Amino acid sequence: MKEEKAERILKKRELKKTPVRHIVLQALIESPSALSQHEIEKKFVQHFDRITLYRTLRLFEEKGVVHRIYNSFGE
Repeated sequence: MKEEKAERILKKRELKKTPVRHIVLQALIESPSALSQHEIEKKFVQHFDRITLYRTLRLFEEKGVVHRIYNSFGE
C-alpha cells in the first residue's frame, strides 16, 4: 500500500519512477518524522551517491513533493 502511495505521488507530479526516486520517497513516507538529507544519505550510502540524492531531493522540492525545513541555524 505504501509503495502504491509513492508511485501515485510520482505520477501526480509527472516524475519518472526511477529506483532512487522510489527508494527516497518510500523512506520519507515510512518515516514517523522528518528526515534530513544527511539521515537519508547515511541510510542509503551503498545504494547511490550524495550528488544523486541531492538532485533527487532538489527535484522533489521543485515539484512540491517535499518542502525544506530549516534548523535553528538557518540550515
